[in-house]
Amino acid sequence: MLAPAGRVSPAGRFKAPIVLVSSTLLIVTWKALGSAAFYHHSLARHLHLGIDAQTAATLYHQATCLLCFGLVPALIVKSGFGEDLARYGLRRGDASRTLKSLLVLLPFFLLVGFLSARDPAIVAVYPVNPMACSSTGAFALHACGQAVFYMAWEFHFRGYLQHGIRDQMGGPSAVLVQVLASTLIHLDGPASETYGAMIAGVLWGTIAFYTRSLLSGLLQHSLLGLAADYSICFVRT
Repeated sequence: MLAPAGRVSPAGRFKAPIVLVSSTLLIVTWKALGSAAFYHHSLARHLHLGIDAQTAATLYHQATCLLCFGLVPALIVKSGFGEDLARYGLRRGDASRTLKSLLVLLPFFLLVGFLSARDPAIVAVYPVNPMACSSTGAFALHACGQAVFYMAWEFHFRGYLQHGIRDQMGGPSAVLVQVLASTLIHLDGPASETYGAMIAGVLWGTIAFYTRSLLSGLLQHSLLGLAADYSICFVRT
């Protein structure tokens, strides 16, 4: 139940510890139970969805990301803290600052995405669904699923985690804590991606505060990833 206007819910008084503990549990749960490998090992025989196993595993991976990084944190914010999701970046924010940041940074990230197809370590693991490369229709389905994935990701790290601890830890520390979390989750991937996640985490976290919205970072992150996937599938020679 939401707290009455002007009052702080009991959970709200301990918001930062709750956010830190719940974020950690959600990250560990998603890494352990939300991976494509877990789907193939434990669920494929019972949850095949009537499509090829690779696509089913990717949809499962994306859906569990939405649940762990998007829906559960949103429920905690609304029902636990009694707060509006707009306070966590789900709003328009400063449109002028958003536009300026996109004009300056989006071309760079699109270029990085296309150039990443030259990195053998990136090509070895992306796209997360290799079947996305089989046709433009398959890639379009993949792109829709990835858009949901990136929305949940940005809300969790640059929204729920970063905004959830800001009041008690301060803005700079909040940015760095989410950078730590979002970088460590990349440790099992290519080194270039892990270092890139650290730099991008600082940038997109700062932009989330600067624009008062997740929109700019979300567009940059999602289009970076989709540019890389598209380049690997259809441009790389």
